[in-house]
Amino acid sequence: MAHDLTLETCRQADLDRWLTDDLAAYRRTAGHFIRWARTNKLATVHVPAVRWNGPTQPLDDEHRWNVARRLLHDDTLKPEDRLAGLLLLLYAQGPSAIHRLTTEDVEVGAREVRLHLGNAPVQLPEPVAQLARAVAANRKGHATFGEPWRRLHGSSPAASPDGRSAPHS
Repeated sequence: MAHDLTLETCRQADLDRWLTDDLAAYRRTAGHFIRWARTNKLATVHVPAVRWNGPTQPLDDEHRWNVARRLLHDDTLKPEDRLAGLLLLLYAQGPSAIHRLTTEDVEVGAREVRLHLGNAPVQLPEPVAQLARAVAANRKGHATFGEPWRRLHGSSPAASPDGRSAPHS
């Protein structure tokens, strides 16, 4: 059933009614769109974020080590993606923690690379250290490691949730 509402005319009660309707489709996609529209001040309605609680079961050790080996040695992948994956797999760093890492969190010495993941820096073994050097060298100033990830997930103010540019008024 169409309600002929626009972002401008849709009120919170309208959205809540639709979200609880058994016939509503595309709730998750609509939620991403509404959060994007609200972030860009195109709507005042609110949809709570859906929390992802991680995988339903742990990766088996064999699969995890196969993925880690690929991330360590596959030069066809971007260095920042390889480093992020390794930080996730080997150092239990979540995407938001990885996203917040900056060039200042990387200490590159003559023989070692240390990464600030918490209160004390962690010395990275090779070849993880080499990846951290490469990623840090490609960033300027205080740039975060997560910048490419932001673009991939469309959270740039000029991008819609599907990654395409938003229309300009």
